[in-house]
Amino acid sequence: MPVVLTAPYGSDGELLWVIAPLVNESGVSQVDELSLTDQLAYQVTQVNGLAALPLNRTIEAMRVLGIGRIDTPEKARAVARTLGADAIVVGSITAWDPYDPPTLGLNLTLLPVSGAMLAPGFADPDPRAMQGATTDTEGPASGPRQASAVAEHLDASSHEVQALIQRYASGRTEDQSALAWRGYTKSMKLFQEFACFRTVERLLDAESRRVASANSQQTVSAR
Repeated sequence: MPVVLTAPYGSDGELLWVIAPLVNESGVSQVDELSLTDQLAYQVTQVNGLAALPLNRTIEAMRVLGIGRIDTPEKARAVARTLGADAIVVGSITAWDPYDPPTLGLNLTLLPVSGAMLAPGFADPDPRAMQGATTDTEGPASGPRQASAVAEHLDASSHEVQALIQRYASGRTEDQSALAWRGYTKSMKLFQEFACFRTVERLLDAESRRVASANSQQTVSAR
């Protein structure tokens, strides 16, 4: 069975995320930022408890608001509120190499908007702070925050990454032989699919920690 992700919010219905167009910070002009953003949105729709709007809806909202690039929390939340979303994901592509073995770097910041995801007393990070980071420890300062941020640099030559690919490919390939997963290391399109899944998975892990921290703070405050 394929690995299925679940949102950490415990909501009765689906929460709606918006995925802002990714910014290309990789230095490689061949990157198709919109295709990668579409893949991220698709991976979010596969998460239990989440839904995502099509990218063209987000781009249209940005045009209506006169926003060419989302580089502040205020702009991000303005777009999300216009679309009636619960949260918005902004991010950048930090590395992109399609040659065998492929490499892809993604930095993502999730900014909650609705009461279903907000927690009092948590501070906003600047989405630009994540651009250029290679690990999530280089992102916003640790401690209570109103947003979650992650950075992934995935190199298909890494044994650790290959193990993650095998886990992702299980149940997703028609050929169940030991070699089936290697297709994700040979095709940049398939590798991008895996990389978007992995980055969304890490973002949900970060959200789980944020939600747990918020619940802990609210419990302490109620005493």
